[in-house]
Amino acid sequence: MTHIRTALDKPTLHEVVSGLLHGTVDFLSQPDHPRGCLSIQGALACGENAEPVKQAMIALRKGGEEALRKRMTKAQKSGELPQDTTPPIMPASYRR
Repeated sequence: MTHIRTALDKPTLHEVVSGLLHGTVDFLSQPDHPRGCLSIQGALACGENAEPVKQAMIALRKGGEEALRKRMTKAQKSGELPQDTTPPIMPASYRR
């Protein structure tokens, strides 16, 4: 899923969001790729013995959320997003 890293490096937030959406659709619509999201399905399907796998999937998702949060903060600082915008991914500490 390199499209996520590629999208987050785009110069504008519009291109970031577009890259994330299009990249995800392209990835998930390929017939040779598994259906669904491994990081969600993997965590849901884990029993007690697979707790380390579940924690790794949680950490992976949190890392992605943090990368998107940083990109949105950058967009606010550069004026791409109004300062009073509160994207849903932003934690309470960023909210006004």
